[in-house]
Order: sequence, then structure tokens, then C-alpha cells
Amino acid sequence: MKELKITATTEQEFREQAYEIAKSVNTTEELAEFVKFISNTPLDYGTAAYAQCAAMLAAQHVMNEGEQGGITGFQAGFIGWEMVKKFMSVGDCGLTIIDWENMLYPQYEERFEKTISRGIFEGLQEKAKERLAKADEDESINGHSLHPEVRKHMESIVNGVVPFGYVIKDEE
Repeated sequence: MKELKITATTEQEFREQAYEIAKSVNTTEELAEFVKFISNTPLDYGTAAYAQCAAMLAAQHVMNEGEQGGITGFQAGFIGWEMVKKFMSVGDCGLTIIDWENMLYPQYEERFEKTISRGIFEGLQEKAKERLAKADEDESINGHSLHPEVRKHMESIVNGVVPFGYVIKDEE
């Protein structure tokens, strides 16, 4: 493992140095040492988030270098999505990450179309039905209701209107 020393004077330098050390952590003993080090490093609002990311990267590196390691690119993508779902407050209707740099290449045009799969839209319809039913229940109990525009929008989704100019593109 690299020397446990961070000399950063900027948030960006902290990120680079912490991630570089994290990539050099190879054993569970080194992982424990790194987590203790990074946890005891003076942190601010921005560096605290990078410190936690560095600890997770170090743990992933140790796991991947061990006997059970050697994950595929597909598995790495799965891990990335699991982390997004776990640490971000996201719904369960589906997610998309757009790499806007792909707009530089004409072969990626399809990635920027306003399309939605039938399965995702059906998930949105179900979620809208659930939210409308809950809103009706809440209104009957405590008088709170959905804003009329929100209700109208959700009802249109339930009735098959794909919102915001999107069109359904059946999966091939």
C-alpha cells in the first residue's frame, strides 16, 4: 500500500490522492488501516464524501484482488448501479445515466432520443396508480391531497399518456 499521507490543499487534490491510495490497498488488514486513516483525516463537507468513496473503492479493490475476485465488466456495472440505488434516494421504476460526451459520436444518436421502454412506462403507470390511491386515502384521513396539476398528470399517465414528449420504443 502507498504511504498513508495526504498533502492536498484543494478538494480535487484530496480526491486524487485518496483514490490513488485506495487503489493500492490489497489486503483486509491494509483496508482496516486505510479506513482508520481516512476516518481520522480532517475532512470538510466535500472531502468527507470523497473520503467515503475512497474507502468503498479500497474495499472493492481488496475484494476484487482476493480469491473471490476478478469480476467482469457486467458485474462491475451491476455494482455501480447497486451503489447508485443504495446511496441515492431513487425510485424503483428504472434509472438512466447519460454520458453526454457520447453526443460527440453520431453512432450514439439513439441514446439521446426521447424514448421509454414499454416496461418502464408500465412501471410508471403502476406507481402513479399507487400514489393516487395513497393520496385518496390520505385525503380521506387528514384532508391533505395532491396538487391538482400533479393529480391530473398522474391520472394521464395511468390512462396511457406518455409524458414530456416521450414515446414508447419496444425493446428488441
